[in-house]
Amino acid sequence: MRESIVRFGPNGQLIGVLTQPPLDRPMRDVAILLSNTGTNSRVGPFRLNVELARAFAKLGYATLRFDRSGLGDSARRDAQGDDHAHALLDSTDGFRARHALRVLDVERVKRKFRRQQHRARHAEFFAEPAVDASTIFTRAIPTLDRFREDLAAMAERGARVLLVYTGGMGLHINAPEQVSEMLGDEAWVAAAVSVAWMPDADHLFMQPSRRDALANSVLAWLDRITTR
Repeated sequence: MRESIVRFGPNGQLIGVLTQPPLDRPMRDVAILLSNTGTNSRVGPFRLNVELARAFAKLGYATLRFDRSGLGDSARRDAQGDDHAHALLDSTDGFRARHALRVLDVERVKRKFRRQQHRARHAEFFAEPAVDASTIFTRAIPTLDRFREDLAAMAERGARVLLVYTGGMGLHINAPEQVSEMLGDEAWVAAAVSVAWMPDADHLFMQPSRRDALANSVLAWLDRITTR
């Protein structure tokens, strides 16, 4: 397994870690993007993203786990729109960056980190104008009709979707059959949408065994929808 710190996006403002299979393992033609969970860094809650990326690499998948703009080590994106719009732009940059990633000099990163520590210890000398938080991390929950429309559009483009539900969503969904009831019985649903039902996991996957189960579920799904 090989890991490199990389930067991409406008002016290289997005920071991530590229995890690749070992040199003696054939690389698959499918790459995986992992970004932040809430305001957690690209590491993920309980190092979930790290464990997933390394599990994927063992089976030949390259994974880019990155900080979205304004989170972790990535600078805030200077663009119009809400958090959802920025997340879409960040993910698009991640897809485009697969073959144009710039590997960072680790020593240079360490020097930058020491400068950031200095700024943190003497924040009064480096204060910036206040930013209205309501303009950064905001996201509108889509309606059910919009959710169906978005999934149908993805299916029409040939995309395949894995919906993962945990016990932490018990107030909203408590049986896997609810997904098909929600989306209907149209042919595209069965063809494009899969469900991983994990009622004994919490939404942050605190337990190592549940993180392993998640990785296995995702890998099994990838094997179904891709060719080796």
